[in-house]
Amino acid sequence: MPDDILKKVSIYLLSVPPLLYRKTRRKITLPSVEELDRYITRLHIEILLLLRDEGTLRVTETGKRLQIAKAHMTQLVNTLVDLNLVSRETDLTDRRAINITLTQKGKKFIASRENIMLNHIQEIISTLTDQELEELYGSLKTMHDILSKIP
Repeated sequence: MPDDILKKVSIYLLSVPPLLYRKTRRKITLPSVEELDRYITRLHIEILLLLRDEGTLRVTETGKRLQIAKAHMTQLVNTLVDLNLVSRETDLTDRRAINITLTQKGKKFIASRENIMLNHIQEIISTLTDQELEELYGSLKTMHDILSKIP
């Protein structure tokens, strides 16, 4: 495989998340009607989404996956525990390790927050033509399918 195409793909992969974030951040990060949103940051949401998808995880594993420093993870998890969105438990196989998992309140919160985000994204992309939406859908589906194959 030519190095040129690897470089081009890498450049686009790096450029898409910031572009998407810049275009959607204003709408997505607007506070919702929930009081909890005053305390919740983007990193909290990422932790909650990861726990929703993966179930119980060690705090260190969560930090590694999201590339969050250990000290910062402690602060983030403390906030989520204080808000009763996650629970913290000692790992039964390694007493030094701490596991976190979503509480029922956390599951309800992330489901409602995800609906808010999806509604805002739909509002943002509703300005595109039908053809542009079809092209974007096809491109994103292809990108998702290909990226899912990467180990």
